[in-house]
Amino acid sequence: MAKILLNNLLGGGVGKLVRILESIDSKKDEPQEKNIESTRVSGIQLADLINQRLRRRFEKANNLYVLNDNDLLPFSFLEKGRDAGKSVCCLVRRIRKPEDLDKLIEAANKEPILRRTLLKWYNIDPVAEPGKFKTNDKVVDLPYASGFIVGGDYLITNRHVVDDKNLLPEFRAVFNYEAKFRRQEDDPELLAGLDKYEFDPTFLVTSLNTDLDYVLLKLKPLDGKFKGVNLAKNLAGEIAPELTTKTLTDSALKDQLEKKFIDIIQTKNFISADPIHMIQHPGGRPKEIVVFNNRLVNFYENFLEYETDAEPGSSGSPLFNTDWQVVGIHQAALLDEQSVEMKVKGYLGIRIDSILADLRKQSSDNSQLQDFLKVLDVDTTAPPQPKVFILAGRPRRSVLGDNYAKLEKKAMENLRGSIIAQMNHLDQDVKVVSISVDPTNESQEIAAIKQTIQNINQQRNPEQQGELAIELLVNSSDTPNSRPRSIKLYYSAANDRANKLAESLQTFLKKDNPLFDISALPDSYTNTRGLMFCRDVNLPAVVIFVGDLANASDRAYLEKIQQDPGNASLLATSLTKGILNALKRLEN
Repeated sequence: MAKILLNNLLGGGVGKLVRILESIDSKKDEPQEKNIESTRVSGIQLADLINQRLRRRFEKANNLYVLNDNDLLPFSFLEKGRDAGKSVCCLVRRIRKPEDLDKLIEAANKEPILRRTLLKWYNIDPVAEPGKFKTNDKVVDLPYASGFIVGGDYLITNRHVVDDKNLLPEFRAVFNYEAKFRRQEDDPELLAGLDKYEFDPTFLVTSLNTDLDYVLLKLKPLDGKFKGVNLAKNLAGEIAPELTTKTLTDSALKDQLEKKFIDIIQTKNFISADPIHMIQHPGGRPKEIVVFNNRLVNFYENFLEYETDAEPGSSGSPLFNTDWQVVGIHQAALLDEQSVEMKVKGYLGIRIDSILADLRKQSSDNSQLQDFLKVLDVDTTAPPQPKVFILAGRPRRSVLGDNYAKLEKKAMENLRGSIIAQMNHLDQDVKVVSISVDPTNESQEIAAIKQTIQNINQQRNPEQQGELAIELLVNSSDTPNSRPRSIKLYYSAANDRANKLAESLQTFLKKDNPLFDISALPDSYTNTRGLMFCRDVNLPAVVIFVGDLANASDRAYLEKIQQDPGNASLLATSLTKGILNALKRLEN
């Protein structure tokens, strides 16, 4: 019998805090015995999984004898991993009940680590100021576990995280809880600034099978803000454990394993295991991933055993293969039965194909589950519609002043409207997504554009090469007699695809508007702070400055566009042609 310890309860700090909130007679914080050995996949089944997987690895390796040592991956591996990680969230819990707060105060008196944890998140010492701690009106969201979007508004985590609908109002899902390089804010400050998404209190689906420690939840409408992960609906060919000469002592496995793979094992003594990549919120911290020393160890009927690093808060994290498909959901630490100190020897996760099979089995008499499966089984064979994100005239009162900011906003919105009309005429297969920024005051302008960029990064389709983003602004130089009809196209010097976009736009603008002064420039050409859009959007992106407010004729031209979108038709046609040309170049 294997011993496991559930991973939202392991250790101190946040994990200790969670444990205290369990009922007094709960056994969830104690090691549990689980008979996983009897569910180990048979040699014949394992051989089928391995044969399919190694065939695929062989095709990629080209040379059979570098199969196990060739760790080269396409550079896009990193980008796909980042895209996959966008679906991962931190589940937080709002603890407001007086009896729960009393438990925390009592425990903090005994546990210095817990006391420091509560001080960190509440900014109140529960031991020195227990009265203030209990009467504090501040809403505190305590990191509790991890979860991930599997499609639409549906999210999966562990059943041991939340197994009661009555608890759902206490939980929120927080996306984009990620630390920036050289950040200044601490974890509570970072988490507090992010949106908290509530759960539908009427929806909770789990399994009667005690081995399948999962729960399917539904968030209140996300309106497509977050894309679901790619699920490996069948693990055959997707992942395989390490094979050694000891493995070949299983006669059933050896009989079914292809001879060329047996030869490799006998020659090199092993075939390396596939890595397991887990994106998680360990210890309630911002999103993290283990890059080194991850590998699949064993296959069971419903479980995966693997080596990685995890902490309290990792429960419910997705387990990815190297194609960034989810192959399982992290559940628990696997303990060394010989150790009296609860030493961790590995980790245990639930196979995603077992979870999906269980959900399908339950769906025959569950209309809510049928709705979920419709979302999960949406036909993805049709090519996705390419998107062009256009942000027009974001509020810049702090830069331009009130009157010019209004001129820029209306003129650029009208130019965007003309581009949309031209796109509908020239190519209806391309979808133009209008993006707006609406800060409540000047001090929030920078924060608003950052949030807008984040929204674009979440809405883009990482599988679609033909997508791009454009921001339309008006220049405001310090030169009173600047050259008339100037158009400047800025792109990130670090993004070759953005350079292609700028080149296409410049070509068609020059062709159709010979009197305009048109230049395409890398962002390194200027120190202006207004280029955040082209630098931080995870797409080929260009910031276009149309005209210069310092030039009288440009102001007159912009005022005409402000009054009538028809006055922007020639410019809009050129930009639309340039966009379509860029889409073709980017798809190849």
